[in-house]
Amino acid sequence: GGVGSAIVQRSDLTPAFISAAMTVALMVGTGCYAVLVICAFPFQAFFSMPGLGVVVLVLGLSSLVSGTCSVLEGLLQRNMGFGSLFRVNLVTSTAGYAVPAIGLALAGAGVWSLVAAALGRVTVKFLMLARLAPMSIRPRWEPSAIRDLARFGFGLTQDRFWLWLSAQAAPFLVGRYFGQAQLGQFYLGSQLAVLPAQYISSVVSAVYFP
Repeated sequence: GGVGSAIVQRSDLTPAFISAAMTVALMVGTGCYAVLVICAFPFQAFFSMPGLGVVVLVLGLSSLVSGTCSVLEGLLQRNMGFGSLFRVNLVTSTAGYAVPAIGLALAGAGVWSLVAAALGRVTVKFLMLARLAPMSIRPRWEPSAIRDLARFGFGLTQDRFWLWLSAQAAPFLVGRYFGQAQLGQFYLGSQLAVLPAQYISSVVSAVYFP
């Protein structure tokens, strides 16, 4: 919904606006999860992957928290707290994700090792960001602030949605017509080849063009 970017760029940031941003983040997250509930099992049928629907439903729980993380991250970025953000991302990537993923995989949990690790990462991230927040933030309905966020977020969300859709078109086709093994190879290759550059460019843009 663009709430994190709105927090960073707004010139007159007030506690009421931050509370409204938290409200919008929770609403968007809940709406996204509702869409996943509808689409999870059609996805399973589309890819002919037994068990995919349940995996999608459980993974989708992270959308209920990730929006609030974007608000808290926006506050840290606005205050130039990039050192704190680095430490948060370091801990969430290792203790929140890598350690449980590897441990559960070695224990034979299969795909659920990655699911648990993904949920663990977003949970640890939320707890750390909430601890670093400069103030206590509670969701609150502020009509004027929510209208401002909706106007700002609509265009940004459209842009990000079409970027996401263009990026996901190839994996959808690979998964549908070539099966799980080929999709796994494609996904791993894209992780190794593309994501490092994307993360570096996003960090550089956040630091130099906040």
